[in-house]
Amino acid sequence: FTWILLAFADAAVTYYVLLTWFPETPGAWAPFLPLSYTGSMIFLVYQVLFLLTLASHVASVFTDPGTITEDPPANFENPRFCQICQGRW
Repeated sequence: FTWILLAFADAAVTYYVLLTWFPETPGAWAPFLPLSYTGSMIFLVYQVLFLLTLASHVASVFTDPGTITEDPPANFENPRFCQICQGRW
């Protein structure tokens, strides 16, 4: 569901903001992208940030940072133990 919201936000910003504020000028920089040069640069930066957002979301969904093993790593000199977690560090 989050990916659908992110895709909708990307499409809305691209269509209603960038295409409205930066209409195509004669001799456009990229023929497949109907934006002025400034609009094209903002579009590319926005898409890179959008892809980084998706990558961050995928990383947070498919990792498990809260897993704790039974024994602390060997290089810990003085591990602290949690009273709630039955003595695991």
